[in-house]
Amino acid sequence: FLFLDDITLDVTPSAPPAPSPISTSNPTAYSIQVNWTDNSSNEIGYYVYSSLNGTDWVLRNTLGSNVTSVVVDNLKASTAYYFKVESYNAGGVGAAAVTSSTTSTLACSGYTTNSYIGTLFTGSGNNWANTANWSLGHVPNACEDVQINGTLPSGATTFLYLKNPTAVHNFTINQSLAAAAVQTLFVWTQGYSLDISGNVTVAMNRTANTTVTTDATYFVCGPGIMTIEGNVSLGETGNRTSALGTGGASLGPIYLKGNVTFGPQSFLNFGNLINFVFDAPSSQTVTINSSATSANPATYGFGNVQVGSSNTPRSEEHTSELQSH
Repeated sequence: FLFLDDITLDVTPSAPPAPSPISTSNPTAYSIQVNWTDNSSNEIGYYVYSSLNGTDWVLRNTLGSNVTSVVVDNLKASTAYYFKVESYNAGGVGAAAVTSSTTSTLACSGYTTNSYIGTLFTGSGNNWANTANWSLGHVPNACEDVQINGTLPSGATTFLYLKNPTAVHNFTINQSLAAAAVQTLFVWTQGYSLDISGNVTVAMNRTANTTVTTDATYFVCGPGIMTIEGNVSLGETGNRTSALGTGGASLGPIYLKGNVTFGPQSFLNFGNLINFVFDAPSSQTVTINSSATSANPATYGFGNVQVGSSNTPRSEEHTSELQSH
């Protein structure tokens, strides 16, 4: 006789079948509802992706089991999207269901300002996705202008973390500093895309303890990809420096489609870690007045510059050299 006791069989299920069919509904200027049929009885959940070309996919949502629709938000206005849905379980990810055609978001009817009103803490406690941190009670969308103003806390380094792919209109940072120590603000993309359809303005101003001289705002640090459709003004005002780009060699390119002005209180791409792609649909002007770039171009420079095929950049260079490789 053979007696078996306390035997546990661990059987890995097969990956779940694809959901079907996918449809879309209720488009707004910054969201589209995606719907599907649940064809599985053992899925753990679903992954929902968007794409602008049907080839390159961005993860938008991770959902639980038995879900059959989701509102995909943080989309760009007046933009056509494909969508893909995958179910998954312990056996893996099942086959994907993909929309057969694109669905477009609507145009913005106007723009309102959504200001960051949350307390900025030193370290990692600042969450872009926390709706309580915003004046309109929700995370900024493609039809809203972002403003990050006020005074930084006394700690040395403050991070504001993105938690999803993000699309907004204008983006303005105007920080005040008063602590008797070096202060730095990072807007950290954490691998998510940041699409800005309007203009970017970044300035930092020290109002007290002015003997502290090495403060900085890093507008974007990675990894992640940023696209700015409008004009950029970096460090034209204020008395402390602002940077466009830093934070690791894995950071994706910054696509600049409007005119760009690097003011005297700016420095560029700390460590030359980021690629800038100047890709305007017409002529493009780059004005460089950055004293930091002039003082140390090996550290503060453009890195690798790529010029889009459709534009003809014109450089107005005052104190530094525009390096094109």
